[in-house]
Amino acid sequence: MINQPSFSEDDVTLSIQLTKTDLANTEGEAIPHVDFDATVTIHARENLHDIAITGITTSKTVIGQTYSMSINVTVENQGDYTEAFNVTLAANTAVIETVTNITLASVTNTTITFSWNTTGWMKGNYTIGAYATIVPYEKETADNDFIYGIVTVTIPGDVNCDFTVDIYDIVLLCYAYGSERGELRYDPNCDSEGDGDVDIYDVVIACGHYGETYP
Repeated sequence: MINQPSFSEDDVTLSIQLTKTDLANTEGEAIPHVDFDATVTIHARENLHDIAITGITTSKTVIGQTYSMSINVTVENQGDYTEAFNVTLAANTAVIETVTNITLASVTNTTITFSWNTTGWMKGNYTIGAYATIVPYEKETADNDFIYGIVTVTIPGDVNCDFTVDIYDIVLLCYAYGSERGELRYDPNCDSEGDGDVDIYDVVIACGHYGETYP
């Protein structure tokens, strides 16, 4: 068995020499035919240009309006060449940020960290996605886009994402109170400030908006 050569290898040429070709029909009668020797060339695999976004992670799924959160986008060069491209992060169809002139060597990946400041964004549910520009000669482009899921912009202190700041949010804050990122009780949605812990400042934010509802 001869495998297809990779892009760095030469084409492979095989010689086919027929030594005996007895052919017969279902009745056992010989079928007249002429034998021909031949050669078959297996060409090396075509060089690939292929950029793919392979994952998105968010620091939280609920963000108080006017506060910021981080979003990580992992992108991989699955092709055979070093490529330069841009990556855009979007909420629904609105662009959050574009990082330009990213250079990535063949068969390597990188993670880009975006910061989404929700000042000026309407409260509501947003589908978070990212897309990488198509590089020259790229044929497999479906994986240039990646959809993460929903992040909700809401009232600061609305921990449970029901567009109301009430006792249920305070209960969740109390449970997470005193915890830090990496600990079991830590809930990033309770960390309104996004500073890696749930403390009195996060409680003050919720209390300052207590009783508010949207819409």
